[in-house]
Amino acid sequence: SLTLTRRNYSTPLCAMAFEFTEIGDPVYRTTCADRGQEDYLLVRPTDSSSVPVTLPDWSPEPCCLNKKFTGYAKLFKNLEVRPDDVWLVTYPKSGTTWCQEMIWLVCNDLDYVKASEVSLGKRFPFIE
Repeated sequence: SLTLTRRNYSTPLCAMAFEFTEIGDPVYRTTCADRGQEDYLLVRPTDSSSVPVTLPDWSPEPCCLNKKFTGYAKLFKNLEVRPDDVWLVTYPKSGTTWCQEMIWLVCNDLDYVKASEVSLGKRFPFIE
C-alpha cells in the first residue's frame, strides 16, 4: 500500500492510498509474453476520501502501471510539491515532448542556447 501526499511545504493537501495487484488474466499475460512486453500491475485507489472532488458517488478508477512504478513509490510519497512547480499531464502520443520544450523555454526566458546544450530529460523530469 502506498499513500501519495501532495504537499505545499508542510501542509498536506491531498492523500490517496493505493493497492498494487498482479494482473491474472491469462489472455493478458500470454499477449504480453508473446509481444515481449513488460509486466504491469493493476493499481487501485483504496482511500480517496481526502481528494477534493465534490461529485456525488465519485471514486477514481483503477489503472495499469508498469511494475517499475512500485520502485518509485517511496520517491512519490516523499515528493515535495512547491507553489512554483509546473505540471504537464498528457495522454500518450499527444505532443508531450513538444509541450515539454515549449514550457521549459517559457519558464527559462527562451534560453535556446541552454536548451540545445542540455538534454530535455535533464531539463524537464518525466514521470510515466
